[in-house]
Amino acid sequence: MKRNGRTLAIAGLLAVSAGCATDPGRLEPERPLRIESATLSLAPEANARRPVRVSLVRVDDERLARDLLAMPGADWFHAGGRDSFLAAHPAAMHDWWEIVPGTTIGPFDLRSRRGRAGVLLCDVGARSPIRVERDGELRIGIDDTGCRIEGGSPSEAPGILGRLLGR
Repeated sequence: MKRNGRTLAIAGLLAVSAGCATDPGRLEPERPLRIESATLSLAPEANARRPVRVSLVRVDDERLARDLLAMPGADWFHAGGRDSFLAAHPAAMHDWWEIVPGTTIGPFDLRSRRGRAGVLLCDVGARSPIRVERDGELRIGIDDTGCRIEGGSPSEAPGILGRLLGR
């Protein structure tokens, strides 16, 4: 009987760990992002010296984050994607800026606006949208290739041991 109990315990652990073994794109963080502030810098020659729009969206539903990551940045800014998404999901936290080439704006205090998943969209380059996986004081660098997130510290979603221990 001991052997069957041990077998059941091992089978249970394997089932739990199999359920938690997901690819990074399907990670569902257990805690909100802890973004404190954002500072944005646009390269002087970027976007043919025209302003660039940037959106930071935080949502509490991982499915919505995946929907945002699948949306081309051009659709968000030019095809009514932003307005449609925000109308359909009024609980989404949305910050947006328009930045002139050669300037730095911010830091903007974002401590009171938290979501479990974050997506950054830029109206320039091919690297949009991107998943926000950093906490703290973010620096967003923008050039003709798109946005990149610098600074802050890596977000740490708890692993299986942390989930079992309630961390």
